[in-house]
Amino acid sequence: MKYTLYVFLTFSYVCEASRHRDTVIYQQKVTLDYTQLIDFVSFRNSVGTLFLTQDSLIFRTHKKKHIDDDFAFAYAELALVDTDNSLLFPNRIKIILLNGERYRLYTYKRRKIISIVQNQMINFNRKKLRINPDK
Repeated sequence: MKYTLYVFLTFSYVCEASRHRDTVIYQQKVTLDYTQLIDFVSFRNSVGTLFLTQDSLIFRTHKKKHIDDDFAFAYAELALVDTDNSLLFPNRIKIILLNGERYRLYTYKRRKIISIVQNQMINFNRKKLRINPDK
């Protein structure tokens, strides 16, 4: 009975993971940065995973107490994704939305994340232009 349950749970986990794997282009552990004015003091940071999919950028925290910090934005909502520097380390990513909201993430492979997001934004705009060629 235990072996059957183990096989069933393992199979269901593999099926669930494979269902999400085909949409995720890249994922990496990042930290949501709350330090805006004082660059080196942070009283609250949310560690999570950044998922880059075909059509959106998703951040999910690892702790349940920071679940309010989760966000997901379509590439159409992004105005700017670029590098940002802290006081000492050049490891920040700034995300600015069309409505003016700002987010800062820090991670160790920021150039790869930024290049993927910018390519996805360009591809999304090309698809939009093909759909509406007169605009």
